[in-house]
Amino acid sequence: MNEKFYQLVLNGKMTWEQLQDLLVKFNTAMANCQGEIKSIGENAKGGGANRTWKYADWPTIRDATRPILLKHGLSCPVWHEKREDGIYILAEIKHSSGYEELRECPMVFAAPENEFKPEHIVCGAITYYKRYVYNGLFCIATDEEDSEKPNKDDSPQNNTQSIVKDNLSELPPCPKCGNNLTLRKPKDGTPFYGCTGYPNCRFTLPYKG
Repeated sequence: MNEKFYQLVLNGKMTWEQLQDLLVKFNTAMANCQGEIKSIGENAKGGGANRTWKYADWPTIRDATRPILLKHGLSCPVWHEKREDGIYILAEIKHSSGYEELRECPMVFAAPENEFKPEHIVCGAITYYKRYVYNGLFCIATDEEDSEKPNKDDSPQNNTQSIVKDNLSELPPCPKCGNNLTLRKPKDGTPFYGCTGYPNCRFTLPYKG
């Protein structure tokens, strides 16, 4: 529940019945949206460390869902905000009844905050988190799948990131999210080290057995 509306009730500017009515309208609109939004096909490709994947980019997700949200009196602007303790993604769901709720998600970088991060990495992470937050709010599936097969054009010899340790206890943590790495052995592909934070984190390293 939005704290602002709760305070309006406590201050006598709104009754519990009025707030309950707003919540029913808001929750009904959200449920209808979640029920009508279909799976969104992937239209973009990403890759790295001998792996490729497909995903639906942010403009595609936004444009596919906007008419459904408007149909049910909803809007959901998503933006980022720089604070003292890092970068946050904010999403504010607004309903035509006047009720609104704000969601915040801190962006997590494995590297220390004071360490330089290339601009394209930060911008890419912001876009990823926008998709992550928005998809979570509206229960959107994007047909996002990983390829378990290494890229033919991305051999371990040409990859600057490599690892030769076979003992999992000696592996460093994932440099993207800080979770542990684990050895994955696809049935029809080459073994590789993958992040245990998958699917939220897709960092991988080639395996040299």
